[in-house]
Amino acid sequence: MTSDQLEWFCCAYESGSFARAAKQHFVSRQAFGKAIRALESELRCTLFVRGETGVEPTPVAHAVYPLAKRCLSDLAHLKKESERVSSQRKTMRMALSDGVVELLPADFFDRIEERFPSVEFVFEKHFFASSLDLLSSGEVPFAITPGPVDRPGLDSVSLTSEPLFVAVPKRIMDRVPSRFSLEDLAKLPLFCLDDATPGDLGCRSLCASLGIEMNRITQYRDYEVILRKVNAGRPGVRPRSRKLVFAVVAGCVARAVSPR
Repeated sequence: MTSDQLEWFCCAYESGSFARAAKQHFVSRQAFGKAIRALESELRCTLFVRGETGVEPTPVAHAVYPLAKRCLSDLAHLKKESERVSSQRKTMRMALSDGVVELLPADFFDRIEERFPSVEFVFEKHFFASSLDLLSSGEVPFAITPGPVDRPGLDSVSLTSEPLFVAVPKRIMDRVPSRFSLEDLAKLPLFCLDDATPGDLGCRSLCASLGIEMNRITQYRDYEVILRKVNAGRPGVRPRSRKLVFAVVAGCVARAVSPR
């Protein structure tokens, strides 16, 4: 049983004609009659006596009519209330930098939406620099990035405490010696997101503190491209953690949607 069937039944009851009722609802006479027959079959009763001059409601139809009208009234109220609540939902854009999605827990997005049912989330993937641009311009309230932020007017909170890892294919890792020297690190070519942002996740400053120069390859701005290079046998810089603190992100969302 559908709301259309109930509405058409009430219209036929009030007009006494399938043809006039079908015309009011912009459907064919055949489609209208088929819908009423389906309703009668579902209710296991006859609602109308068909005649050449029109249709006559049966006693069952007289009994069902006020109930159908009440159902339609309740449904209209339900739709109106739903639209009212939906119009009050806030929309929040959340910028996710390249590589972040892979580090998030599998249920991260579901948990965020369950935690804030009144917020319509729009998750957007951007380059690291683009995420910061959106944040600086105020287009997004906050962004989740794979590294610290060093830009005037912006600050960052670390969600993880795990160190930086070098991701390599297992066939290479099997041949990596147990002791890794600074000379080895200096010779190792490392893929980093780019040279214009802190996309190397602090690896550059680490090497500087050790007095060595990083052999960085910075021509790629797409994290997935770097991972494909890593899978093909080239080392690359990436963080390795899925233990993001959900409470921190939820707290940022709560502050962003709360009245000022």
